[in-house]
Amino acid sequence: MTDRSRIDIRPLTRSDAPAFRALRIAGLTESPGAFTASIEEEEAVSDADMAARAEPAAPSVFFGAFDDGRLVGMAGYIANDRPKTRHKGVMVAVYVAPEWRATKIGRRLVDAVVDHAAALGAILLCTVRADNTPARTLYLRLGFVPYGLERNAIRIGDAFHDDELLALDLRSGRRPVPTAAA
Repeated sequence: MTDRSRIDIRPLTRSDAPAFRALRIAGLTESPGAFTASIEEEEAVSDADMAARAEPAAPSVFFGAFDDGRLVGMAGYIANDRPKTRHKGVMVAVYVAPEWRATKIGRRLVDAVVDHAAALGAILLCTVRADNTPARTLYLRLGFVPYGLERNAIRIGDAFHDDELLALDLRSGRRPVPTAAA
C-alpha cells in the first residue's frame, strides 16, 4: 500500500470498465452480502454494458479511488429519471478493497457522492446491511437518517440478511454538518 494522500478520487470513464468489472467481482467475492448482484450476473454483463455502467448518463456517476492508476474503491450515484422522483438519487456499490480499509478512502468516496447529490439538490438514499457497523456508522455520522428496515432483504444460501434504508436530504444544496469523528 502506498501513501493514502496520493489516492485520486475521480469519476470513472468508459476506459475504466475492465478495472471496474474486476473490482466489482472482487467485492462480490469478498463481501457477497453487501451487494444484491451475484458474481455470475456480473460476469455475464457484456463489455459494452459494463462500460456504460462505469460511465452512466449524467447526472448519474460512478467515482473511483485510484492508487497510482489502480482502482481500489468505488461508489456510485444513480439518478431517478422519472418526473415525479427526479428529486431523489441512490448511492450504490460503495466498496473499498480490504487492504485499503481504515484509510478514509470509503469516506472520501461517499463524500464525492454526497457532494454530487448536494450540487443537484437531491435527496440521497442508500441501503446498508443492518449488521454492517462500519458503513452504518459512517453514514449516520454524515447525517443520513434511517427511515426503514427491510427484513430478509438479501438471501445468500439459506441465510437471510436485513437492510437498513437511509436518506440524506440535500435539497438545500448544502451538506449537513457531520457529527464528531466522522
